[in-house]
Amino acid sequence: MQPMPNPGTDTIEFNGGLTGMITLSSGLPALTDDVEILGPGAEIIAVSGNFLHQPFFVSSDVNVTIAALKIADGQADFGGAIGNERSLTVREWVLSGNTAESGGGAIDNLAGILVIERTTLMDNMVGESGIDGAVSNDSGTVNVIESTLSGNSSGFSGGAIDSFGEFHAEKKGAGLLQPQF
Repeated sequence: MQPMPNPGTDTIEFNGGLTGMITLSSGLPALTDDVEILGPGAEIIAVSGNFLHQPFFVSSDVNVTIAALKIADGQADFGGAIGNERSLTVREWVLSGNTAESGGGAIDNLAGILVIERTTLMDNMVGESGIDGAVSNDSGTVNVIESTLSGNSSGFSGGAIDSFGEFHAEKKGAGLLQPQF
């Protein structure tokens, strides 16, 4: 699932009718080109890190949007489901059951810009000496919009989000934001 190095933003869409769990047997290559990955819905397609792999990593100098997927069972030292070094928007995702040894059970934002919109982050965790059960923000910017964070845990601090950078949360209309700090 590596985008082609063409000018402009590439788009990856899952084939219609595809359902179920895609279980990774190895880690995917880092996303190194601007890309939109469009799933059919978090209740239709899930990507599993198989308790061994971090499903996505966004390299520096790229912009990535990933929509309508479930990411589960990811595992890494930092950012069990995804690591971000640049610009990442996750929209209409479910991130659950991901683990990291040191920080960001679901997402590790390494000085990047992270937008989490209409997304559920639940039951993600870090090891007993780690921080940031769901999201670790290491001097970047995190915007959480109309999203639910619940059941995330860490052994040391930041059950949902621990931020050493900018952090913004907002609720619009009937959206639901349930952070557990």
